[in-house]
Amino acid sequence: MEQSTISSIHTRFTTQYFPDIPTLRHMFSSQVVLIEAAETYQKNSLRNRCYLASSTGKIMLSVPLCKGKHQQLAIREVRIAHHLPWVSNHLRTISNYYKRAPFFDHFFGDIEAILGRKQTFLLDLNWDLLHYICSCFHWNPDIAYALDFVPSREKDPLELNDHLVYPQLFQDKNGFIGGLSTLDLMFCIGPQLKYLSARN
Repeated sequence: MEQSTISSIHTRFTTQYFPDIPTLRHMFSSQVVLIEAAETYQKNSLRNRCYLASSTGKIMLSVPLCKGKHQQLAIREVRIAHHLPWVSNHLRTISNYYKRAPFFDHFFGDIEAILGRKQTFLLDLNWDLLHYICSCFHWNPDIAYALDFVPSREKDPLELNDHLVYPQLFQDKNGFIGGLSTLDLMFCIGPQLKYLSARN
């Protein structure tokens, strides 16, 4: 892990599993993206979970972690519980609900490959996913780990309001669902960078 020493505008973010749309839009407004690597793990956050749309509404995918007191554990030491079949479960859930999405075939194979690497640490898995998502949008931000922890004054992504509206699957049943993982945006409309930079 290398920490950037940068004088330009930068913003710190907690690591996320398949980052949500509000956070990615916030990242897009920063010249430099710093991912917290010195914080302690926090339960009930997007660090190891994401939200997608289903025929019955919003659903959550959660990466299981090895047993232990994660609340006091440094985020870079949090290990994924690969003895559980979570990878196949997540891929099956994604496929079940998004296989009819316009861009499903374009991205699913790559996602399957990344999850199939079975990274030992949650931070490394999320790092790979963030870089992949950025590459899909043909966006090359300066991303680095922040090794000195500074308590954030930003709201947790779960508390952010997402006003970006785009065509979703199941919208006729559930209405528009905000605050979902960027996967939803990618599968439904493709990697259109204008949706990250839009101010609506």
